[in-house]
Amino acid sequence: MRSSLESLNRLLAEECNLSVFQRFDMNRKIRMLVEYIAYFKFTEELLAQFRSISPDLYEEINIIKDCSGHRVAVYVKFVPEKEMQYSAGGTTNIGHLENNTNVYDSEYGHYSVSVRIASVNRALILLAHEFGHVKYQVPNLASYVLFYAATYQQRPVSSSYIGHNT
Repeated sequence: MRSSLESLNRLLAEECNLSVFQRFDMNRKIRMLVEYIAYFKFTEELLAQFRSISPDLYEEINIIKDCSGHRVAVYVKFVPEKEMQYSAGGTTNIGHLENNTNVYDSEYGHYSVSVRIASVNRALILLAHEFGHVKYQVPNLASYVLFYAATYQQRPVSSSYIGHNT
């Protein structure tokens, strides 16, 4: 991303024959890259803070395994609040392989969990909460998927309530 940003800035500064539309598109891409880089740095900083505050939980999540003993990678991404679905403060995916509900699956691949946290004042509290979901769901995914389907997919539930049955 940094390399792309440098290239776009250089091209924009040096190329005189760009149309207004090309310049507009390049500036849009530059803004997008700047935001991605900023949130990447923000994520790194908050994860470092969380690790210093709660090293035991951080390490437990860092080396978590599923019920078969496979390590599961946990990907955390802090994002703008407007990007969160249903106005949720944090989300943890519950994707699994079609033929094996014990194997976690996310946009990062098999044996991976995706955690998204809104960049708000209480972001580290939200991360701790989502890590609680990860801590339970990874080793118990198959039974949790059954519970989730029976509890949340069979009747209407407030979207902010999903995953938090009383």
